[in-house]
Formats: sequence, structure tokens, C-alpha cells
Amino acid sequence: MSLPESEEKSGLGDLQHRLEQGTLANVRLKRSRLNQTETSGGEETWSGDLIEDFGEDSNSASWRLIKKFLIGATAFFLVAIVVAVIVILNGSNLISNSNIVVDVRGPVSLKAGEAINLQTSIINRNKTALESARLLVEYPAGTRSAVDATLDLRREVFDLKNIPTGETINKTLQVLVFGGQGSQQKIKLTLEYRLAESNNVFSKKVEYDFTISDSPVTMTANLPDEINAGREFSFDIDLVSNSPTILNDLILDISFPPGFQLKDSSLAPTLDGHIWSLGDITAGVEKKLTVTGVLTGQENENKSFRIVVGPSVDGDNSQSFSYGDIFKTLVIKNPFIGTELSLNGQAGSEVILKPKDLVKGKIDWINNLPDNISDLEMEMSLVGSAIDRRSIKVENGFYRSQDDKIIWNKSLVESLAMIRPGETGSVSFDFSMLPLSALRGNLSRNPQVDLSLIVSGRRISEENQSDQVRTELKKTIKILSVPQIASQLSYTTGPFTNSGPASPRVEAKTTYTVTWLAINPANEVRNVKIVATLPVYIDWQNAIYPQNEKISFDPSSRQVSWEVGVLPAGLGFDSPPREASFQIAFTPSLSQVESQPDLVSLVRLFGFDSFANKDVSANADSLNTGSLEEFRSLVGAGLVKE
Repeated sequence: MSLPESEEKSGLGDLQHRLEQGTLANVRLKRSRLNQTETSGGEETWSGDLIEDFGEDSNSASWRLIKKFLIGATAFFLVAIVVAVIVILNGSNLISNSNIVVDVRGPVSLKAGEAINLQTSIINRNKTALESARLLVEYPAGTRSAVDATLDLRREVFDLKNIPTGETINKTLQVLVFGGQGSQQKIKLTLEYRLAESNNVFSKKVEYDFTISDSPVTMTANLPDEINAGREFSFDIDLVSNSPTILNDLILDISFPPGFQLKDSSLAPTLDGHIWSLGDITAGVEKKLTVTGVLTGQENENKSFRIVVGPSVDGDNSQSFSYGDIFKTLVIKNPFIGTELSLNGQAGSEVILKPKDLVKGKIDWINNLPDNISDLEMEMSLVGSAIDRRSIKVENGFYRSQDDKIIWNKSLVESLAMIRPGETGSVSFDFSMLPLSALRGNLSRNPQVDLSLIVSGRRISEENQSDQVRTELKKTIKILSVPQIASQLSYTTGPFTNSGPASPRVEAKTTYTVTWLAINPANEVRNVKIVATLPVYIDWQNAIYPQNEKISFDPSSRQVSWEVGVLPAGLGFDSPPREASFQIAFTPSLSQVESQPDLVSLVRLFGFDSFANKDVSANADSLNTGSLEEFRSLVGAGLVKE
């Protein structure tokens, strides 16, 4: 095949010639760019220059764009380097918290109640000043001022004003710290500041941790490891202040286990019944609390007590933290000789009775041992002057009046000579309490009777060895106070001048004086209130005597109330009764002729016996026209006809 003459002279012709000669072994094929322009005469020609490595022409549009991008990136990189160098050399980091140092130095542990000194340094390493700077310090609960140890200190704010660049501010913090032994405490410090021409507030926070190495109060409690169920026992709580400063408003909180009944304590508890106010304790001063109670439960049952001492919160009965904490677990053990003393069927350790009440007592026992018990003997002491000693009667026993003891033994009860395992038995007795008329003077101050029962015998084992076994049981009888109220109606007597016809007449208004008298023979009675109701035909005159008495009238319920407050023991017997008066008005209607309408109805007294821990109440008769001494001579004390 031959090419036209024009193509033979071209590059294509040369390529064909080489192919025919077989000389292309070392020829590298290259891509050519076709020329889109038309040649003269309508014929196409090929460029004689092949682009090396099949690339584009260096003057193409793509190459020109890439060159411009590379030049721009290189320029930006060089500018960034220059800016970074300038920033590093000139220090233009205006708001970096890392250039603010808040350094706090102090002890890692100290005793509670000691003063802690914290050396605080604030360094501004920024190239600009910190404006309106202040240091906020938050202390743990219980912290107090080193200047005034009675002042609780939870937060302090220090105005540092402006801190110029490179400036160091030193601050010494001195406070008294408290807490339980081994407790971890934390003080939080916050630096707040502003920058020039900015309203934003920036802050940096640090914390300082330390440990309380010793408690400000040493507390011990001699609780036993085991206790007999139902047996009264006592334990002491001793506290000693180790603090160099006064510990203010301490309270002691005892969490009693279920089944525990508080009988008595050397200090009066609060109304909660498990919290005691200890007041202030100075350094080295010891305080002691003795608690007496009865614990009931099943054999081998665990009972836990928790005792916590600490400062009160704003004088109330709660603690913000503790100075000391004791946790003690007891084990309930049934006595060798199970004994139960009941009074009038009540098996508790405390019985509330009224004057002149009859008491029927019963003692039940059981041998809880796997061995026999011989020569069982029971001895019960009666301590207290509220018993009518002449009324004491004993079944199969003996009352020894010279020491007020009742005795049962095998000479009086044959079955007590030998008690086999699991064997039971019982004895009984009864007596009466003295009447109110006998409870005068000292007898009227918290009258009670304490019964102490001791049951003893000899345990005989299978090897015929014997040892003494013994069980003790206590019970208290408290005499409930019986306050009384007298209600009187008068026309001619009393603190007010009454008006109207002395004898009630139809549609004629008459005023009367109502007088209440309250007496209280025995224990102090608190929160006393006397109330009564006025019928719809009675008008309240808003006249009270004495004027300082809290007597009020509610028109909606028509109830008159007298907030009496406290009635001391012996009131009306050893001292004059409590008395108050108010005035009412009565305008009889035709429908009430020849009747005795009530003028004051449902007179009642309510209160709380603080010794017996029980509510008390009393009633008084309603008042009507027949209650007037002046009208009792009238027929039937009825209204007089016109």
C-alpha cells in the first residue's frame, strides 16, 4: 500500500516506512494532539512534534490555573509563618487562662477545730491586665471564722480590683475547720475577671483538698453486746471536746432499733424523742448522757444503735455534718427463765392509770433451759407512794409491808420446788391506786409506782452440777393527771356589770357573765385549751377578763376558745385555780317560754400530760338559766311569762 505523496513526506509516512523496515523496536509511542484547523485545499496535516510523555502543552489553560494556585498557596503559607512569629515574639495572647496561675498551699491534714492557713498566690502572665478581679472562696460545712469562732463561714469574696500584666497577688486565708475523723474536706476557689472593653466575665477554678486527722469530739458508748428481751437496761454516752475553740449548739441523735422503747434519760430529749440538745461545749469539758429503755425482739435477733453528734443547723433539730459517729449492734437473748409481768392485761414496760384505779397483776414464767430449775423464788418490790398499801392482796404469796415486797417461793407455792424444761406457771396479785384527795403536796408531782421483779433459782444439769440463774424485770405505773373545769353563769357577780331584766323575759335582752375555772391535781399539763359552743340565740359581747387571757369567738362555728397554755401540778389544790370570764347576751323568744335553754353548750378541756406522755381531757356541764343562783328559787327555773 502506498500513500499519497503529500503523506509520504509527513510524519505519518515516516512511521509507515519504519514499520515496513522493522525498525520500531526502540520507538516509544507518544500521544499527539490533533489540529482542528483545516489546511488549504481541504486536506488535514499532522503536527511534527509529539508532546513528551503524552502531556499537555505547558501553555495550556489547565497548566496556567495550577501554577497560579501553587503560587497563592506558597504566599499564604509564608504570610502565616510571619504572623505566627510576630504573635510569639510580641505575646498577643490576651485571654488565655493557662497564663493565669492560682496557687494554693496549705497542710494536707489537720485536727478538727484547728485554724488552717492557706497561702494563695494569683499570677497574671498575660500581656493584658485583668480588670474587676475578685476571688470567691467556698468552704465546707462547719467552717467558722478564725476571728469569731461562733460565726459560721460558708463563703468569702475578696475584691482584687485590677491585676496588671506580670503582677502577683498574695492572699492568706485563715479559718477554723471541723468534721469527723478521717473525713475528706474541699475548699473551692474561683477567680473571676473581665478584660478591657468587654462585658464578659471569665473565671478560673481550683480546689484544695485536705483531711481531718482527728475529731473535735471524743465519743464513747458502753452499749452491751447482748441483752435480754423485755429487760430494762441503761447505757452511758460520754463526750469530751478536743477542740481548742468552743463547739456551739451540739445535738446528739440516736437512731434506735425497732422494738426499743425509751424509758428515761438524764437529759430531757426534744419532742422528736431521739435527739438531745447538748448546747455549747468548751475545750476539755465532758458531757454525759444516760439512756434507759427496754428492747424487745426474737432470740438471736440483731438490733443496731447509731449515735451521731454534730452541730445543729440554725438551731433546729437537724445536723449538717457529724463530729462523731458510733454504730453498735446488740444480740437479743431470751432469759433462762422467761418472765412476763402484766398489769390489767397490759404487758408493756409502762402502764398509765388514773387515781383510784384497781390494778390486777399477773406473773407468768417458763423454763427456757434444757435442764431442770429448782427452788424457784420470785420477789417483787413496790416503790412509790401512789399505792393504797392497805388494798394489796396476793394469791399464794406474802406481802411484807416493812419493805413493800411481795414474795413467792416453794414454801408458799409447791410447784416452784422443781420446774422442768418448758414448764410454765403463774401467780397473781392486785391493789388500788390512791384517790385524788390523797394525792396532795409532793405526791401530786409526777406520781408513779416502780415494780421490780427478780426471779431466781438453781439450774441442775445432767451431771448434777448446779449454778444460779436469775432474771430481772421492771415495770412502771404512771398516774395520769385528771384536770377539771368548772363553768359558772352569773348575773350580779363577776367582773362585768350586766344589764337587762334579772329574770329572763321574752324579747328582752339580758347580759350574763360566764366564768371558767381550771384545776389540775397531779402532773403538769401542757397545751391546754378549753372550748364551748354558743347557741344561735346567744350574742358574743367581746368582753374578756383578764384582758390578757387568750379567749376568742369564731362567728362561723360559734365556738368560744380559751388558749390556757400550761396547768401546773397542784393547781387549785396547792395554789389558786386558773380563772377567766367573758360576757354573753340572751334575748328570749316566745318559743322558749317555760323552758331552760342552754346559754353555753359542750364545755370541754383538752391537754397533754407531759409526765405520762398522754392526752387528757375533761368536760363541764352546759350552762342554762337554771345555772343562775339567783333564779333557782323560780319555779322550774324556767323563763318568766310576761
